[in-house]
Amino acid sequence: MSENEISPKFSVLKSKATPTFSLRTGGGEWAMVYLDEVHNLFLANTSFGVFSHNWHPAKHETLRDFILGLGGDSHYITKKIAIKNDYFYAKETGEAIKAEIKKRLKLNLISSEEAREALVELIEVVDICFNHDSSLPMQAILMERGAILKILDEYESIPFITGPDPQTKAFMTVIWPCIIDYLKREKANDGPDNTPKESEACPA
Repeated sequence: MSENEISPKFSVLKSKATPTFSLRTGGGEWAMVYLDEVHNLFLANTSFGVFSHNWHPAKHETLRDFILGLGGDSHYITKKIAIKNDYFYAKETGEAIKAEIKKRLKLNLISSEEAREALVELIEVVDICFNHDSSLPMQAILMERGAILKILDEYESIPFITGPDPQTKAFMTVIWPCIIDYLKREKANDGPDNTPKESEACPA
């Protein structure tokens, strides 16, 4: 293997024996990326976790070209490689519930005392559920305590916030642009032996 300095943004270590290359960002994050063109496997072992997916390119399309074609579709890619797509965000859920309480107070649908009781309960519930990646604990506590459910009228109106897990979000923000940038430059240089000399895509 030989290391090729891409820029102050990130560097690449390319293996000539296997379809593997390593990335290290200026901020210290890293990734070892494996592209298996035979089995159409993408795998990235990174400082944010391990991400993989089997894609199925068209008959005459390489996996590299297929991934490049997906490069800008972050929503689709995230959905495919996420460690957890329905990760529960307690803090964001708390902010959404707080906004609903304030809206009802402004419209005079609830009293100041009801709003105060609900907000006190909300602070306690968010604190308890902060490290949970599922909304189930919060659902159970809200049903048990009742002040917030009383204000929001019905359980279905509670805005539970879920989405891709934080590790996947970080991977897509920090590492994925580096991968796409490297593959673009590798393709433009017609192979790994002409490793590109600079890049601006990877966050420091």
